Amino acid sequence: MQKKEFKRHLKIRYDRIIKCLIFLLFFVFAIMYILNVRVKNIYIVGNKYVKDQEIIELAGISDYPKMIEINSLTIKNKLAEENIISEVNVEKKNTSLILTVKEAKPLYYDNSERATILENGKKINILKEVNNKKAGNFLLFLFVVKKEDFCKSSLFVILLE
Repeated sequence: MQKKEFKRHLKIRYDRIIKCLIFLLFFVFAIMYILNVRVKNIYIVGNKYVKDQEIIELAGISDYPKMIEINSLTIKNKLAEENIISEVNVEKKNTSLILTVKEAKPLYYDNSERATILENGKKINILKEVNNKKAGNFLLFLFVVKKEDFCKSSLFVILLE
């Protein structure tokens, strides 16, 4: 006797195909959303002498870039170029960017060099800073705590707008 050969019919399950396509579409939209999320808040902690806006401009994040475009190392290197900033920590939380800044304290003003000496040994030339920033008028205040203890004097520079 001859064996009967049966042909298998492939049954297409459209419901499974539709579920897979919906899942794939949802996944693609989720990835697109994550890649396009912009910074909504920039918090700057620990600054006393340098203004928040100046730190934001120095870091190059004044246009609130996408979170994926922010490189912590680049921001640290840009801010480290500034003499008065000694240490920076960059932290990303959800749509917020937190910059923790540690500034070098000014110790005294050296009249011979016309520069402020900071605690980290770097110098800030006030006249150069004014010319570089193309700012208006700067007032220079030097407060000495004690005559004997000249190292505890502080320098304050106020921008008049």
